[in-house]
Amino acid sequence: MPAAAMVTYLDANVGALTAGTNLFEGPVRSVATGIPDEAVFCLATGGPAPEPFIDSGGGIEERVHSLLIRVRSEPGEFNDGQTLARSVRDAAQRAVIGSYLDVYVRECDPAYLGSDDEARHSWSIGVNMEIQE
Repeated sequence: MPAAAMVTYLDANVGALTAGTNLFEGPVRSVATGIPDEAVFCLATGGPAPEPFIDSGGGIEERVHSLLIRVRSEPGEFNDGQTLARSVRDAAQRAVIGSYLDVYVRECDPAYLGSDDEARHSWSIGVNMEIQE
């Protein structure tokens, strides 16, 4: 599961994040008990069709899983939120995660998505995770 693998990796490699506290697998969740304002969410979003791996001889395919990582700031904290988003981007770029052959970010900088009614700012980071399965 690529999103779960990314959560585990970010938990270990971004000091500001703790899985289950402010780092979650799945879609963005509203602020509530157990879901803070400043939070990061990792969601598997698909990817291109699998390609046969030529030398496998056993039906192994190359798959590129696409992830969308969303970062949300504390209310009114654009700079801190952007710093966190860039830390997540930096950690994800070329991350060494389990049996994944390559992990890479699709954009050079996190995409700013704007703010909500509570002045919480959001960013998205697209990540591809390549594996043979």
